[in-house]
Parts: sequence; C-alpha cells; structure tokens
Amino acid sequence: MRLLPHKALTAARERSCAHEDGSMTGIVTMKTVFAGWLKLSIAVLCGDDGTMFERIVEQHGNGACVLPYDPQRKTAILVRQFRAPVRAVSPHTELLEAIAGLVDENEDPQATAVREAFEEAGLKLGSLDCIGTAWTMPGISTERMSLYLARYTLTDRVGRAADARRKTSTSLSPNLRWRNWRRWPIRGQSTISRH
Repeated sequence: MRLLPHKALTAARERSCAHEDGSMTGIVTMKTVFAGWLKLSIAVLCGDDGTMFERIVEQHGNGACVLPYDPQRKTAILVRQFRAPVRAVSPHTELLEAIAGLVDENEDPQATAVREAFEEAGLKLGSLDCIGTAWTMPGISTERMSLYLARYTLTDRVGRAADARRKTSTSLSPNLRWRNWRRWPIRGQSTISRH
C-alpha cells in the first residue's frame, strides 16, 4: 500500500478524529484518483487511537442477482461467460454464474433482476423472492448485491439472450450442477450459495 506523504498525514492529523456516529474508525478525506465506468478513491482514515491509514475504495454502483429454478424439473438457470480478470490470472476462459447485473439509476433491484434474466437468458420472470442483500467485496468495494430466487417453467423461456455472443445460459439439475462444480476451480461469488 502506498504511504501518505508526510504533509498529507500531518494535515489529516490536525482534523478531529471524533466520530459523530460513535464508530471506531472514521473517514477523514476521500480523493478520487480515477473516474470512468467505475470510480477509485483513496480514503484517509483515523482510528480510535488517532492512527492515520489509507484504504482504496472502488465504486461502480449496486447489483442484483437472481437464480431462476424450476421445482418440477429440479433445474436452475445459470449463465456461462468470459471474464477478463479471471483469464488474466488463470487458464479458465469462462465462469458459470447466476444471472446478475448493475442496478440502473432510479431502478428497483427487483426490476434489474427481471431485466437481466431476459437479457442474459431470454427468460420472462414473474414474482421474485428476495433472500437478502450482501456486500460483494467489502474490503474494497461499495457494491451491495440484492439476491433473489424466482420460479420458472419452460414456457417462460420466450426469447434469445440479447448478448448471446458473450453469454450462454445453461439449465442444470442440482446433481449435475455439483458434478460440474468440481470442473470449475474458480466460480463467481454469486453462485457460491447452494439453493
């Protein structure tokens, strides 16, 4: 981790480390160092003992994830897609993931999940069950992922994935899914929970 210049640390120490919300650690300053599809900032923090330290904060918005399942056929829909960061550090070219995407501005996370299901798998979903919200990478990112389950039938597969050149949807039974799991040493975070 890059150390703060001496002058920056001194200036930060001159600020009050008292936190109005009673938290142990507070953010003194946030400086944006990159802004594009995502934003990277360097946060200067003050601990309860007055110690100053830095952390990188990544912001790209929140996400929604849905696992469509067919209780009659005992299958679930996942998508297989290429992930450049994974390919950069491993021999794997694709990940098997739950359907997910970023929540647009002023969009409800459930609406995002419905939209992504149609875009990624050509699947028209009805009602969704929210099972919770989770921080995806709390050590570095502000993203929170809303997690949903949704029943589907064969008649709900009404379209073709809008980005089919980059993603393919796969219907897996639980037994087949876990046999395949052993062939995929690295998985997407959104598919770790067993349903």
